[in-house]
Amino acid sequence: MAVVAMGSIEEWRLRKGSAPPLAAILFNLGGRKVTDHGISDEIRHISSEFKAVPVVILADTEDLAQILTALECGARGYIPTSVGIDVCVEAINLAAAGGIFVPASSVLSMRHL
Repeated sequence: MAVVAMGSIEEWRLRKGSAPPLAAILFNLGGRKVTDHGISDEIRHISSEFKAVPVVILADTEDLAQILTALECGARGYIPTSVGIDVCVEAINLAAAGGIFVPASSVLSMRHL
């Protein structure tokens, strides 16, 4: 898996001739939340512009509501930063193969409600 870091869609457009074809887009939210102002719109925009390329969210929170919102916006996966790099790579591969990745820990936390 070749990884190319871009800071924005605009940067990708400028460099796309020198970059390999996209298999997936990893959108790193860091400490931001999907529900923060403008983030869900940005996920929708990227997902619609790159329809054939799965968008996978990388974020600090494992909150199920955030994960579901990301999926509703068009993301094909949600990876919390608490997982190891091996899980991250496999989650991206799963999305590239047509699957959807969500962390089991977030889904299992629903049992306690």
